[in-house]
Amino acid sequence: MGKNGKEEKKRYVQRFRQEWLSMKPFSEWLHEVPGDSQKAYCSFCKCEIIAKFHQLTKHSEAKKHINAIPDQTVPLPLAKLLTNAETNQKSQEYTIKVRNPQSESDTHNGVEEENHEEEESEDGIYIVERIEGQAQRSLNKVISIQAKAMTSTTGYEFETLKITSPKQFIKNVELNRPDKRNAMNTTFWKDIYNCFTKLSDDPDCRVIVLSGAGKMFTAGLDLYENEIFKSLLSSDSQDSSRKSFKILKGIQELQESFNVIEKCPKPVIAAVHNGCIGGGIDMIACCDMRYCTQDAWFQIKEVDIGLAADLGTLQRFPKIIGNDSLYRELAYTGRKFDAEEAKSIGFVSRILPDKNTLLEAAILIAEQIASKSPVAVQGIKVNSVYSRDHGVYQGLEYMATWNSTMLQSEDVGKAVSAAIQKETPVFSKL
Repeated sequence: MGKNGKEEKKRYVQRFRQEWLSMKPFSEWLHEVPGDSQKAYCSFCKCEIIAKFHQLTKHSEAKKHINAIPDQTVPLPLAKLLTNAETNQKSQEYTIKVRNPQSESDTHNGVEEENHEEEESEDGIYIVERIEGQAQRSLNKVISIQAKAMTSTTGYEFETLKITSPKQFIKNVELNRPDKRNAMNTTFWKDIYNCFTKLSDDPDCRVIVLSGAGKMFTAGLDLYENEIFKSLLSSDSQDSSRKSFKILKGIQELQESFNVIEKCPKPVIAAVHNGCIGGGIDMIACCDMRYCTQDAWFQIKEVDIGLAADLGTLQRFPKIIGNDSLYRELAYTGRKFDAEEAKSIGFVSRILPDKNTLLEAAILIAEQIASKSPVAVQGIKVNSVYSRDHGVYQGLEYMATWNSTMLQSEDVGKAVSAAIQKETPVFSKL
């Protein structure tokens, strides 16, 4: 190898180490130790590691970490992305593995020659790529592998929604029409219904985060691309009674597109940034929890276009905030209310500085919920919704009937045993 080639590789390795070590967190479980830049803390196995490149690499490749699904923000060279077993005969783990650059016996200036190998494992095939040469070419390969793995992991494809899995048992449903401010067009209603119907039965999903792409959470109803409303209100030869039945059915179908969010037995956390208008209020009122950014604002907009909100705001919003007078003021006037007011009236429970922090907070609480018994969590949601719409004694009777079955779950024994032994319980899929 020529001198220029060796120098190029040396520069690449140095740049690679600097960029990787500067990323936070170092990996899914590795964090900086306050006051000690020479060490990193692994929250997975609760131990400290010397914060040097080869030590961190070796630690993250330990066998006890193999079955864990890492965060999307894990540095690319150590990302382990699992494909969905439903869409592949064998699960494949794509691992980008870089050998210890300080070991001259194994490498040429720290980087091995490029090759691909397949190694049999209990869970399928591990494909190991050894990076060499120019950083851009290697990163392109990594990005391609990452995109392929993330696509096959979710198994959800919708035109107006983007579904990802930021953590194990967590799905992020992102409204994905950023160029239209995530306005709700004809396709959206079908997508949101089909998405949450599928998530309800997905054993790999325990908690859902609902967010929006682009600069705004949602502008509400798309008045320009909504064939449903155009067809409902179009003049035809039908008499008023028959036309009314047609409109009634159409409205009920739209209502059900949001009802499935509330009916979904998995907790749904709304993460709202910037504007949430009209139908957006209907939608997040169906969610279990609502977080927002400091710049978020809300508006029950329907009155300004000659409508009474008909997709759930008038039914759910007053029960959420517990202030009938204020609810009527907001519904009658259509005035905006900001994040601070939304929190003061109980419509949102947390305000975060920006969108990134918002999503991190939503995913963090989702991860905590996902670690609990899915039998218990889903029981809490189902009974909470029922009790909201029924009297105290009806709710108690429903709860007693529910738990007469659910107390026989294996999760109860696992949770009690883990608590006694001071261990973290692991629950079966539901």
